[in-house]
Amino acid sequence: STTDTQQSIHGFAVVSLLHHRQYGMASYIREDIPATPVSLSGPNDVNEFQAIKLKDLTLINIYKPPSANWPLPVLPTLSGPSIYCGDFNSHHSHWGYPDDDVDGVRLEEWVSTVNLQLLYDPKQPPTFHSNRWSLGSSPDLSFSTTGQHPPVVTEHKVHDKFPRSQHQLCLITMGMQIPITSGLQKPWWNFWKARWDFFQSESDPCGVKVLAAAKKSIPWGFHQQFIPGWSSEVTRLYQEFKSTKNKQDASDKSRDLFHLLDQTRQERWKEMVSKLNFTHSSHKAWQTIKRLSGDPSLSKRECPVTANFIASQLV
Repeated sequence: STTDTQQSIHGFAVVSLLHHRQYGMASYIREDIPATPVSLSGPNDVNEFQAIKLKDLTLINIYKPPSANWPLPVLPTLSGPSIYCGDFNSHHSHWGYPDDDVDGVRLEEWVSTVNLQLLYDPKQPPTFHSNRWSLGSSPDLSFSTTGQHPPVVTEHKVHDKFPRSQHQLCLITMGMQIPITSGLQKPWWNFWKARWDFFQSESDPCGVKVLAAAKKSIPWGFHQQFIPGWSSEVTRLYQEFKSTKNKQDASDKSRDLFHLLDQTRQERWKEMVSKLNFTHSSHKAWQTIKRLSGDPSLSKRECPVTANFIASQLV
């Protein structure tokens, strides 16, 4: 036997309680939800059940011991929308067992007769895990009414084990469940609803000023012909080379010019290579080598013989 203190759960009220020397059953309902017990199993009944009225819904809590058998009919049929849930201890392939037993067949026939639908999906995890055999099974089931009664829209999920129990926690959510997708908690630009006319009128004057300031303060343009390492000193040597008449002096100027070019390229090479990271990608390294050596990527030469020309020779 247990005391009232041991039976209490904070925030919940015991609506129905059945004492038993071995099994027993209790139904807890949240304190702010009105609930009324409408039917209970008798003291001579082997199987225990409790029927509780929650507004328009009737909730039937059921327990069948493993050694007991279902009578005929299996359970009393109540009027109105109902949910039958509990530990049925009945084997049937419809809820994941490999074989059917007598109680499973009898329960399935009764469910079909009274227009109940199984809420548990065999693809879900088992509702019971045996610590002794390390095996999972599904004795804990839930059924809801269909047919003449308004259908009870429900969602059934199997969660982790209940504390100090081999049974898994089964959560049944009633009512229409509309999925809600949570967005990222950061601002983002909605370009579809942008006022582009207003944006253009506000940003164009600023853009014109920025462009004008850039042209006045930042050198810009491009080289039509570019020689890596070329400088003002190289230009001076080149002009002296062109103006000299003596072959020996021209040879000396040419040697000094190429020496200065090579020296400048070598310094640029050392500076660029020191900043490269070959461990991640060699693409940037090869681009740098081609740029420093003045060897641009050769364009792919097209084949002078076209496919149409070959076809005309074959026909």
